Amino acid sequence: MAFLPSSRLTAAAFCVCCPPPSSSPSSLHCAPLRQTSSSSSPSPPLPHDTHNHLHTSTSDLGALPPSSLMSLCLSTTDELLIRGAASPAPSPHVFGIGLHPWKVSLDSVSSVDGLREKALALVEKGRRSSLLLMAGETGLDFSMLKRLPPPEREAHKAAQLSCLSVLASLRLPLSLHCVKCDVDLRSALSGVFNEHEPPAFLVLHGYSFKDVGAWLKWSDRVGVPVYFGVCGRHVSTKVDLNALASQHPVLRERLLLESDSLSLETWEGEMAQGIDMVEGIDWTANWRVCADVLERERAQAN
Repeated sequence: MAFLPSSRLTAAAFCVCCPPPSSSPSSLHCAPLRQTSSSSSPSPPLPHDTHNHLHTSTSDLGALPPSSLMSLCLSTTDELLIRGAASPAPSPHVFGIGLHPWKVSLDSVSSVDGLREKALALVEKGRRSSLLLMAGETGLDFSMLKRLPPPEREAHKAAQLSCLSVLASLRLPLSLHCVKCDVDLRSALSGVFNEHEPPAFLVLHGYSFKDVGAWLKWSDRVGVPVYFGVCGRHVSTKVDLNALASQHPVLRERLLLESDSLSLETWEGEMAQGIDMVEGIDWTANWRVCADVLERERAQAN
């Protein structure tokens, strides 16, 4: 895919099916995507979707399916925060303040201080509106960088790292894009967390599971829970997650299901691609842990 220049810090909206902060985490649930006719039983609830781009397919956040979303997607930040603030309080969506690696340009990080000020201003705006917030989508994509001419490659890598350092320092739960860059991404995050308080958790979106053991060891070392997004569109269905979990038992508590879908029309089918991969793993309980953290942070900010 060609490099897409953009200088906008962006946000995304995700429905989390979360109750007000006073509710118990155990009451979190995922409602059915659609109902059958009145003479039939309701369709069973679909799993919590922890990463998608569905807000790009509709201007009405209320039209999003009632699933749990955590992905950080590309859109106009201020517009999304305004729409979120207009939602009935407390909003059932998570708003991600981020800049996707594909959208990072040299102009977007020409002033790191300016980027940080913009991000902090958006965090403050979201908190004033009692919105659930995350940082991201951010991260590194070496596959994309390799498509650039060599003279541009290092400059754009530095730009991605600068953006990552700003967003990872916000002390918000973090959604990470990680493509063929595991070692560099862990190193960059360690550097940020040595200088700034780390987030309550982070999620590796659509992860390949090729370096899961190293990520779990790193997680223990830095004291930050790392969750892994299972996406049938990105991860080979030959990956045996239950076999991996037998090698790394804590993995059962760190798997989340996602569609990475762009369209409401294809969402259900794309969710189904990952369902078989997480058979026997209680990903909904894992999501409830994350959702409870988001609720607590919203309550503390207000």
